[in-house]
Amino acid sequence: MFADHPLAEVLTAEMQQGFGTGPVGQRRRRSTPALPLRHVVPAGHPRMVATTAAIAERLDAGGGLLYRYLHDESPDGLPGDEGAFVLCSFWLIDNLTLQGRIEEAEQLYDSLCARAGPLGLFSEQIDPSTGAFMGNFPQAFSHIGVIASGVNLARAKAATR
Repeated sequence: MFADHPLAEVLTAEMQQGFGTGPVGQRRRRSTPALPLRHVVPAGHPRMVATTAAIAERLDAGGGLLYRYLHDESPDGLPGDEGAFVLCSFWLIDNLTLQGRIEEAEQLYDSLCARAGPLGLFSEQIDPSTGAFMGNFPQAFSHIGVIASGVNLARAKAATR
């Protein structure tokens, strides 16, 4: 069944080589943290744990923010600078939560929530050096991330009581 799936070759290579390093490389890296959230691979799988750590290190923009890609290595052809992509940071929180790293996830969640605007809204991106909002505002994807991560954290904390 899996062997006949159109993505079987790509997923098999990714599982063997580490997510984000296989045939689709950099393009996959920015969405790789969503794999456990879509039930493609368990968050606790050793390759996913290693991938989460690698993404947090490689795409780190500082202050708990993540770039969705490194602009210098993968230019998108659009003018201007790329900020940290808010949804990617919430995906990181979800992965940490699913990996049982609740305290770390909660600290990151609180840090990101503190970046919301006066009305509690988020933009698509945040300039890591100034904290200024960039891109679309308000951004639904960012708000889906803050809600989903908050629910996931609350459930995980309730399960440990």
